[in-house]
Amino acid sequence: MTKMNDTPIATAVAVLLLAIACASKVAADELQDCELKRLPLGSICPEGWLKHQLDKMTDGICGRLYEYGKFLNPTNGWISRAEQGELDNQRHWNEGTGWEEQPYWFRSFVKLAALTGNERMLGVCRDWTEKMLATRDPDGWYGPQPLKRVRLKDGTFMQDIWGHMVMNEALLSWYDYSGDRRVMALLSGFCDFCLAVPEDRFIHPPQGNGYAPASGWLPLIQKARAGDMISTLFRLYDVTKDAKFTRLSDKVWRRYYVKRESLFLNIHNVNFCQMFSYPSIYARRTGDLALAEESEYWLKQHWMTWGQMPRCAFAADENCRVGCIDPRYGLESCSWGEYVRSFQNLSDHRAETKWADRTEDVVFNHAPCAYTPDWNEVHYITACNQTVIDARTDHDYANHPPMNAYSHTEYRCCLYNAAMPFPLFTENLVKRARDGALVFWMYAPCSGKTDGVEWKLDTRYPFRETARLAVNAAKPLVLRFRVPAWAKAFSVGGTAATPGVRMLDVKVPAGGSTLDIAMKAECEFTPWARQNGISVDRGPLTYSVAIGERYSKVSVVKGDSGSVIWVEGNNNRDADRVYTEIAPTTPWNYGIDVTAKPVWKECVWNDDCFVSSNACCELSVRCRRIPEWTLQDNEPARLQLSPAYSSEPLETVRFTPLCCQRLRLSVLPQVTDNATLGYRWKKVPPTTDRKNRAKIFSP
Repeated sequence: MTKMNDTPIATAVAVLLLAIACASKVAADELQDCELKRLPLGSICPEGWLKHQLDKMTDGICGRLYEYGKFLNPTNGWISRAEQGELDNQRHWNEGTGWEEQPYWFRSFVKLAALTGNERMLGVCRDWTEKMLATRDPDGWYGPQPLKRVRLKDGTFMQDIWGHMVMNEALLSWYDYSGDRRVMALLSGFCDFCLAVPEDRFIHPPQGNGYAPASGWLPLIQKARAGDMISTLFRLYDVTKDAKFTRLSDKVWRRYYVKRESLFLNIHNVNFCQMFSYPSIYARRTGDLALAEESEYWLKQHWMTWGQMPRCAFAADENCRVGCIDPRYGLESCSWGEYVRSFQNLSDHRAETKWADRTEDVVFNHAPCAYTPDWNEVHYITACNQTVIDARTDHDYANHPPMNAYSHTEYRCCLYNAAMPFPLFTENLVKRARDGALVFWMYAPCSGKTDGVEWKLDTRYPFRETARLAVNAAKPLVLRFRVPAWAKAFSVGGTAATPGVRMLDVKVPAGGSTLDIAMKAECEFTPWARQNGISVDRGPLTYSVAIGERYSKVSVVKGDSGSVIWVEGNNNRDADRVYTEIAPTTPWNYGIDVTAKPVWKECVWNDDCFVSSNACCELSVRCRRIPEWTLQDNEPARLQLSPAYSSEPLETVRFTPLCCQRLRLSVLPQVTDNATLGYRWKKVPPTTDRKNRAKIFSP
């Protein structure tokens, strides 16, 4: 009797099954193609106001921090092989042997150096890269040795790779710019190291072990933010097509992802701005449509509860707290950068224009005000309503002061990380679509060249709504333009976008072409139902009451008994503890009369456009003062019911772009002089008792 597996048919079936299995394995190692591909770092050159800001950044905190930042000392573990022993939390925290601060800084520093071509900064990049390459172990580990051996309570060890997730991204940017293949070998070796770690010891220790007191809470961060590693692994796969990068992404996802049973993804502001993007980014690996939509779900869920304020802002003075949803509460400066990073990673996958809209929301309205206009000082909290910036009061924030005074040395993570939005924004202005079209994804003055195409975009956007694009192409080309969601009309070279369409294709011939871009903006009142307030918007910008600003310095001096003494000015014995405070010099407590439409006008142009005195456009808005709306804890008291009754006279109040105002008031009540229809506001105590404040939300 002939066995079936001896027959030609059986042989053919076996071969077919093997072919299917091999095809499945290949498919299992691959990724869906990105809809958008970033151009090599350095292909896009900032121009106009954008160049002016990035050039200022090179001499600000981001560009100069390596000269004085204590965590960037030459013995830190990222660039030194000095013997460091096991992780000791206190030493690690105080002396900066190597954790997140160094990679945070280097991630923005590399991009800024490449985009500006600053030779001093590029030299630092080369030096740091060389020294990091020299820290590599035979097993693929590189960087701080203490992070390789974090002791657990049972006496075993784990690795804390949170810092590597950030540094890998920074090094990949340097490879993208420099082409140094040793960097790719370093990242490949670190991937091998991670793949070799037993799964139950990877990212997070086994249940029940916990951390020894010496290791503290630091290694916990890698669990919450593990998804940060995935976007870099995907980019490494795109460059190399090496399946080990996708296999490691799967391992990371298994260690990170659990179905969230709580109402909210995470109440820590920075965690949230990173974590919401992870599911939709990983969906590129699985093709899971539900996973692809999960990011938008978490974002809207979060905004509806803790947001309801302009341009992606939400209330979380580090953590969201029950009862603290008013626009007097703000976001940690790190969050603005993590927002932009998440939005652009999501953009690459599915080319949904909402992610570009939201990037512009953050970059054009909030991110500049995390810094002083010279980019030399940063603060921890930026809020939509923030009319006093000082070091001594706590403003009803969860953490103790100082939180919103500016400093060139304080705020730990923000000092090293908050510079990210503008370099990331610039890097992603123009992308390449999967079908070959060159995509103008966001708008700012820039020039560049790639694959036989050169362009220059002259514009004063977002303060104006026109642009002129000069293109020189070696062959006929399709240019694709994002239509901003706010635009009432949009045209390029006379070709108008159909209403509701968010991408416009324009064909250009070989040789030189010039295209005029026109967008129509209108003044609008945006209601915030949860806040009982409204904002005034025009195009990509939200506007704030133009509050006069008085800058001053205040210093901390230690008394003989260890007490803290505040001293006006900056002449003291402890020069590292100097803060910049800003006090208002004009009224701010207005409500808006919505019966009259705001009037917009252009002002004198200045490339230094994120300064209140240089505002390039403004609105005239009809308002009335609300005498009962006073400061509480040195910030505007919470909004009460609207419309607020006021018998004060009507005034025409000047509003300027929110990005120009360090002292900001952008969510205001509606106001009326009708005593029957208006709510009479109550005066509130000038301070609150910290022990009675709202607690951090615990889902």
